[in-house]
Amino acid sequence: MKGERAPARWLLFPLALLFGSVLVSCVKLDFFLFDSDPAELEDYDFTSEALDGIDPERITSELIEVGDSGERIHVVFVSRDVTELDPRIDPNDGVTILFSHGNRADLITYWYRAGYFEDMGFNVLFYDYRGYGASEGETTEDNTLRDVEAAYDYLRARDDVGVILSYGYSMGGGPAMHLCSPDGGRNVAACITESAFASTALVVESGTNFELPGTWLLDVQYDNEALAGRIDIPFLLMHGDLDRRVGYEHAHVLWEQLRNRNPLNRFVTFWGAGHRN
Repeated sequence: MKGERAPARWLLFPLALLFGSVLVSCVKLDFFLFDSDPAELEDYDFTSEALDGIDPERITSELIEVGDSGERIHVVFVSRDVTELDPRIDPNDGVTILFSHGNRADLITYWYRAGYFEDMGFNVLFYDYRGYGASEGETTEDNTLRDVEAAYDYLRARDDVGVILSYGYSMGGGPAMHLCSPDGGRNVAACITESAFASTALVVESGTNFELPGTWLLDVQYDNEALAGRIDIPFLLMHGDLDRRVGYEHAHVLWEQLRNRNPLNRFVTFWGAGHRN
């Protein structure tokens, strides 16, 4: 209307940014991180020979209790075929990988890895975090840490398990590294991460191109960078240089903390690889 001044255009961007800041301070995006696929235990069929050629008799699927929470998580133990072992491997050593999976779906999404681990001579334990698959309860950062501890305790109680290696893929790097740190309070032989992030704060910064505090968007923090500076056991860090979901820079941040912690530590880059290959 004549006589009224239109708002200065240069004000629009800071006003939009302020509105966005207020909005994200009220609306958390943790549900994007925990992309679970709930199911019932009866939905899982481990009796078929089509399971990547793994004999169903070597698969144990059950629910185990998590501490004194009264809740249970789903674990699946796959014992290796000792008749197929490389002759250099002791068939009685029971070396076992405890696999902490990524943020998507449930443990079946990552089942194809069972054959990989078996071919390398390992037993493997898959488990679902609370709120994933047949596991009960709610998915929270703290619950995932308690879940990996319960999975470890389950393995330690078995008589066919020797040393345990903690392996974390993507989001699973957080629970896997927790188990290997003094906070985990467990005896783990080595830690392995694949495509893990340094922290959710860096994920937010990388995804927005703004130096926004991670707590504005996520309650979940997973400060793996801080954990890396406290892990003294051998560590294998793996990342693809073309990872667009968890950028390659995350691996370098973690390696800065790890490089001098143990002389056996290794940083392996998979050139040309993305997040899932």
